[in-house]
Amino acid sequence: HVCMHAYTHAYIQVLALRELAEDDANKAHILRADGAARIAETMAVHTADTDLVHAAVDLLRVLACHADAHPRVAAAGCIEAILRGMDAHSGSAALQVAGCGALSALAEKGAALKTPVNAYRMLQANACDSVVAAMDIHIADAGVQAQGCRTLWRLQDQPPSTASAQAWA
Repeated sequence: HVCMHAYTHAYIQVLALRELAEDDANKAHILRADGAARIAETMAVHTADTDLVHAAVDLLRVLACHADAHPRVAAAGCIEAILRGMDAHSGSAALQVAGCGALSALAEKGAALKTPVNAYRMLQANACDSVVAAMDIHIADAGVQAQGCRTLWRLQDQPPSTASAQAWA
């Protein structure tokens, strides 16, 4: 009974943050308050719950659209948390779409957004394998296929350099 209460509270918090994150100022505040690390921790504690993990991955996708998010999300272990969530809930097409979308946003090109360290970290964590697995499992789901292709394209578009690999290590 106590565990269920804690889960419900965590799920409600993730959903509330997801709504708040639609505003750029709120995104920045969530990131400054170490929100990315807390989201990764919540995902680790509630790994078995598809709905909570899906909501958390979608929240990370929304946060990743903020330029300041990239180093914070990566440093907090969110890339690995997204991949663990995708792997643990491979049967959920909606979660796979959110996961691929979050990875794609974190690998997005552009001077203010693209950080080769994120691409390097994703490649080191075998993100391509997770994305391809999602696309294989959900071969008839247009959303998974589109987000998966976008993610793979962004990861291959600008391979990480040796300097970025050294910065991450």
